[in-house]
Amino acid sequence: MKKRIFAAGLALTGATLFALTGCGTGSTALSNAQDVYGMGAVSTVKLLGSEIAGGAVSSLSAAVEATAAESGGITSDESAVKAQADKFNEYFNMLDSFLGEDLVSTKAEKNTDAAYPYETKLTINGRDFNGEKVSYLMYYTETFLRSEQDYEDNEVKETYSLEGVMVLDGVDYALRGEREYETEDDETENELKIRAYPDIADRTTYVQMKQESSVETGETEQEYVYSVIRNGVLIEETSVEFETERKGNKEEVEYELEFRQGAAKGKYKVEKETVNGVVEMKVKYNLDGESGVFRIRQTKDGYVYTFSDNSQKVYKD
Repeated sequence: MKKRIFAAGLALTGATLFALTGCGTGSTALSNAQDVYGMGAVSTVKLLGSEIAGGAVSSLSAAVEATAAESGGITSDESAVKAQADKFNEYFNMLDSFLGEDLVSTKAEKNTDAAYPYETKLTINGRDFNGEKVSYLMYYTETFLRSEQDYEDNEVKETYSLEGVMVLDGVDYALRGEREYETEDDETENELKIRAYPDIADRTTYVQMKQESSVETGETEQEYVYSVIRNGVLIEETSVEFETERKGNKEEVEYELEFRQGAAKGKYKVEKETVNGVVEMKVKYNLDGESGVFRIRQTKDGYVYTFSDNSQKVYKD
């Protein structure tokens, strides 16, 4: 049995837009607001702190042109994927806390830490490359704002706001968000937004995750979209699709990343495998119709990428 979950990620390059929508009848690992808040907080803050969010990124076309120049003007799917490896690794680092069987789990409890004046302490748990547990902390207060009811259409809409802090590597990141819950007969719709700010005094620069979901007569649709806003200008938008597959009593997680930059587009599908007793990631890619595979292993120094021509790139932790 397969089930699909959608989590937003950052755009590799330039101003892009891609939204994935999935349909199904089963529940998902991100089936409640608490899990979505947790996943969204971790991802937005990781993105906010990355070089990509800071603008230190070249476009796909520029990267391919540079690689073509180095290879005497000849481009190929292999050279293109190597040119984008640095950018892909940013994605991979952002998502490498959510490679476990359960993708993400959360535990909410009453906050007793006076340093954070919020009602709820949320522990977000994931699994890293080798299956080791990783945890993050978020403090927040969700406040009921209003309820609207349309008796003629039998429609009820509730709105909540969120204010909080995400703690990552000893740094506090301000979070703001809102959630809308709407019911009408046999249809339910949810919309959730969460934003991470480098400086809460400046509301023009932030990363936002927006989730929309609807359930109607047993069919579920979900969409998660990330937006990178800098000085009030939309810079990037993209999505990542997670898929879990149950094999016997075990559930395996893989994800598919897709982005667009002008006429160029690329897709990466990441699958976790064990080869000769060693955990590695098999990455299938398709760039402008050219496809291939590379693999990632983790060493004590970082991630090692091995391409089909046996060349390697090492990314240190």
